Amino acid sequence: MCLPRILFVDDEPNVLDGIRRMLHRKRKEWEIHFAPSAAEALLLFEQAPFDVVVSDMRMPQMDGAELLNRIAASYPDTVRMILSGQSDKEAILRAIPVTHQYISKPCDANILQNQIHRSICLRKRVDHKLVRRAVSQITRLPSLPDLYQKICDIARSENAGIKDAIDVIQQDAAMSAKVLQLVNSSYFGIAREISSISQAISLLGMETLKSLVLSIGIFDDHPPVNLADFSLKKLMNHSVACGTLAKKIAYSETGDSDLAEHAFTAGLLHDLGKLLLATELPKLVIKTIKVTKTDMITFSEAELLSEGFSHADVSGYLIGLWKLPMPVVEAVTFHHSPQMLLSETLTPALAVYAANIIVQEQTPGESGNPIVPTFDQDLIEKLELTTKIDQWRQLSPVEETVS
Repeated sequence: MCLPRILFVDDEPNVLDGIRRMLHRKRKEWEIHFAPSAAEALLLFEQAPFDVVVSDMRMPQMDGAELLNRIAASYPDTVRMILSGQSDKEAILRAIPVTHQYISKPCDANILQNQIHRSICLRKRVDHKLVRRAVSQITRLPSLPDLYQKICDIARSENAGIKDAIDVIQQDAAMSAKVLQLVNSSYFGIAREISSISQAISLLGMETLKSLVLSIGIFDDHPPVNLADFSLKKLMNHSVACGTLAKKIAYSETGDSDLAEHAFTAGLLHDLGKLLLATELPKLVIKTIKVTKTDMITFSEAELLSEGFSHADVSGYLIGLWKLPMPVVEAVTFHHSPQMLLSETLTPALAVYAANIIVQEQTPGESGNPIVPTFDQDLIEKLELTTKIDQWRQLSPVEETVS
């Protein structure tokens, strides 16, 4: 069995020596290589691609941002990380479109190992090279044009504030995912994982957000390829409603505001995989839609039948690479199969699972399914949820969706 190939790039020999010592015990699990320059790194890639590359930012001749840009173009299947100092803000912002994770120097050995290990494990979940490549090369996900225009107007305004930005971004799954990716990178120095979108935007601050929107362009207003029976607007409406109802279910059952926030974020992001596939692999989505109509099954059932994976796996892979909190990653990945988490209490995954079905009962077809999915009766009976589901149906999922 081939070991995962990891490449570290830094022009400081002492730094590479430190990483070499730090990861000495991983030699039996990973094939680790070192490059003293970006040019040397590209030569090593020509010999054989790497699964993960971890690069310094400040290097002579070619810095980390340019290196990762070249790797993204030629080797899109590679997971790309920046390991750099807090003083490199301008360069870090320039690298945002092509970087999956940002790790700050000095870096704890466990943090570095865990982030690399997590990326490798996520890759294994989606054993489909085209899909992994599509996920790894994604820099932006399309946002609704009207919401994109609103956030640009807010960024240009001298009077708009954080609350205005929160009101817009929370309506858009793609924008929300990107903001959470940035805040959960160690570059921003937050000591805990953040799943609250409003908190993430507040931590970024208005000036940084303006820079990201206007100078870096982290959001995108281009809709996915125009596919029959696939509507970005309907998908966003469904996602907002699902997140809102999942939050209400989680809080009504547990009274735990953190768990409820995880459920909201996971509900909002649960169908990111559909958005990514429609944008990057439209032929695969067209094929899936045909199967749903021919066999009258759900989108995820058709994916598993024809491809062996579902959009839930793709969604989880993407936000896992972006280092979103694990409860959110798990809830997104298992929102069709919460029993896989082997929990007999209410989890964010179970809240999203229930919300997703209830919202589709109330707005059939909006998520792209030709039929409304039904609850797994074995799961419902095992967790004694029969009366609970009727109560959850009475909770209004959302008063107002994306206009």
